[in-house]
Order: sequence, then C-alpha cells, then structure tokens
Amino acid sequence: MTAAAEVIVEELNAEYPPHPQAVVFPRLSAEQYDALLESIARHGNAFSILGLALRAAKQAGWTETQRDAYAQAAMSGDYDRLLAVTQDFFDVH
Repeated sequence: MTAAAEVIVEELNAEYPPHPQAVVFPRLSAEQYDALLESIARHGNAFSILGLALRAAKQAGWTETQRDAYAQAAMSGDYDRLLAVTQDFFDVH
C-alpha cells in the first residue's frame, strides 16, 4: 500500500472505527486476492465489489457470520469506506 493510501485508510478508520467485537477472518490465498483485485478493477461499482468480495470469502471458507460481519462493515459508510473495509478484510501477508 502506498503512503498516500495508508493515510486515507487511517483517516477512514478514525472516522469509522472498527467494531469492538471484531472477528478473526481467514486470509485469502495470494491467487484468490489477485483475482479479487482484478475483478474489482474491471467492475468498480460498489455492488460488484461487495459481491465479488463475498464470493471470494465464501471460497476461502469464511462462515456466514464472518461474511455478514464483513458485509455490515463494508456497507456502513460510503464508497471509500467500502474500499477501505474490503482492503482491511482481504489483506494478504
């Protein structure tokens, strides 16, 4: 992530703090993450991003509760919040 992107994410996180009862989520494989990012680049609207992320999460073995927590957090703000939450939930280490 670039320094500018980190600043934006920090600002969004300050404005929309994470839920205090956050759930630990399984990480996507690098291949799944790359496919998700490629799809997001092609289909940049919010509903498409949300759908692609939820599909990837299901393929990664997330429970319904985990997917619902992501969806609720992703839809709790504007488009930038959706992108920031998606990036937080689907980060690959």
